[in-house]
Amino acid sequence: MSSASVTEPAVPRPRTGARHRDLRRFLLQRLGTGVVLLIGITLVAFVVTHLVPGDPAAANLGQRAIGDPAAVAAEILDSRAR
Repeated sequence: MSSASVTEPAVPRPRTGARHRDLRRFLLQRLGTGVVLLIGITLVAFVVTHLVPGDPAAANLGQRAIGDPAAVAAEILDSRAR
């Protein structure tokens, strides 16, 4: 047997411009997906917050809200002032 080396056919490499175009396209897709995802999560959080029954101020106060209605009013007024 001879020890002749077998050369594999050369695989054409993409041009440098094509690689940059592919990377740019990939990054823009990922950025677009991230923006859509961020908007979607924000929308879901907003809707869920408004669908939950009860007063958010009372939920933040916990047990103090039951015994002290003035604390609930103060919390509501404080949250509206922000």
